[in-house]
Amino acid sequence: MIFNSSSVAFGRNETFSLRYNWIYKGLSALKENKDIFTSPDALNILGVGKNMMLSMRYWLLAYQLVEKQNPSTFTNLASYLFDPDEGKDPYLEDINTLWLLHWKLCTNPDHATMYFWFFNVFAKTSFTKLELNAALEDWLKFHNSKSISPKTLDRDLNMLLKTYSGINVLDKGFEDQLENPFHELSIVSKNTDGTYGCYVRERENLSLHVLGFCIAEIQDYFNQDDLIDASRDFSMIPVSEIMNSNEFPSIQKIFKTTEDCLYLILEQLVAAYPTLFNLTETAGQKNLYIKDKLNPIQFLDDYFNKGS
Repeated sequence: MIFNSSSVAFGRNETFSLRYNWIYKGLSALKENKDIFTSPDALNILGVGKNMMLSMRYWLLAYQLVEKQNPSTFTNLASYLFDPDEGKDPYLEDINTLWLLHWKLCTNPDHATMYFWFFNVFAKTSFTKLELNAALEDWLKFHNSKSISPKTLDRDLNMLLKTYSGINVLDKGFEDQLENPFHELSIVSKNTDGTYGCYVRERENLSLHVLGFCIAEIQDYFNQDDLIDASRDFSMIPVSEIMNSNEFPSIQKIFKTTEDCLYLILEQLVAAYPTLFNLTETAGQKNLYIKDKLNPIQFLDDYFNKGS
């Protein structure tokens, strides 16, 4: 969740973005055989070529659906959402599943460094591909000790822009875009002059339960025994830090939403869970108080079971 300059990852997607059926296909095969990705029958079972298979395995790790130390084991999120037999949304049918995956990708600097950088560090809202490339190279000069080839960075940036840009029937590879679920989030736009835009918007389809999940994950991370900072009280978080934090991933930046929209969702979260949260204001500063240990999956359970 926190960037470590000694652990970065580029060039591992094999130039393929995540496709709609890859999570279900990959996790189903992994459930049947924990060594599927090293099996001689992997390509036949998965129904893809070697490079696609390597890409599928990478994206499962990048989206934090398998454990980093044991990539044959599902994470709690993967088991809850994507278990082939019991998962709540194995086929990515719910827009908030995509928001959750987006959050997981952008809070995984060890395996998705560029996405962490773009959504937490890069600040321009309108840019060319060359400007984006130059900004990433400048950042890496100060935050990375490894040598990364310009071609690798260029391919990865193309992947990011293709993943988050909307579908354009005139673009080369239009058919491939239809296989990409994340264009539904409308985060990046490609303009007619070839520039790109990444603007904050009212995210009316972003659930309060996703916000609760994110806050719970931040609490989880900073409550790890080896990370506890005696000077930092995580029972109280200034709302300004939720909006734009230098200490942990910025929820507002990652979801590219307006402050007003995020604060409205935060108010809805507090109203829905009064035993867990409270909002106060002292000397003009708004604070979120967390009253208890949070369980990220609880918020998803309430969301997916709300109609039952």
